[in-house]
Amino acid sequence: MAHIVASNAVHNIVKERSCHETMQIYKNWAKDLDTHCMELKYNAPKIMADVVEDLHLPKDIQILDVAAGSGLVGIELKKTGYTNIDALDGSQELLNIAKERKIYNKYFKALLGENRRSPIENDTYDVVVVCGGFAPGHLYTDSFPELIRVVKPDGYICWTMRDYSHYSERFRNEKFDEGVNQLCNAGLWKKVREPYTKSGYFDGTDAKIYCMQVI
Repeated sequence: MAHIVASNAVHNIVKERSCHETMQIYKNWAKDLDTHCMELKYNAPKIMADVVEDLHLPKDIQILDVAAGSGLVGIELKKTGYTNIDALDGSQELLNIAKERKIYNKYFKALLGENRRSPIENDTYDVVVVCGGFAPGHLYTDSFPELIRVVKPDGYICWTMRDYSHYSERFRNEKFDEGVNQLCNAGLWKKVREPYTKSGYFDGTDAKIYCMQVI
């Protein structure tokens, strides 16, 4: 029964709606989110931390965790030895949970996409991570320019996501990847490697992993 409740909650959050509507759902769900993630064996934060570790960068780099939520990725990054981590999320309720855990140095409440601009200065971070944030009702490819803006030249933008093609036309692989490749062709970033999949994302699904380097 607990698994069904958790699964229904997760499926409900990834629907095509405005970001503001999604944040209203998080306002009520925030207190139960981590419990539901545990019920569904949500291993995405560990996968995300491993992606950063595979870059073989110094442990004192500046990292921004976008769609940081309650801080699950930050916890995994800290376990790996990274200490200079900031959080950005559109839900104040989730950021409050992360603050209680004292994971991050700075906390930014902001929505991205649709030409929105965060309060972060240009060229601030060595790495931006987005774990699960690219999903219907959350982030889409129109947030890429803002992520690139806050990353230093030669810095990295890495994300994990699952297959949402059956949820949304915009998230069909070829459609989403078109947004990635357009910025490659524009000379704004390049692929560190081709996107790849990894099992054990959550609830029996695979993760699709992207890692880009800003030019």
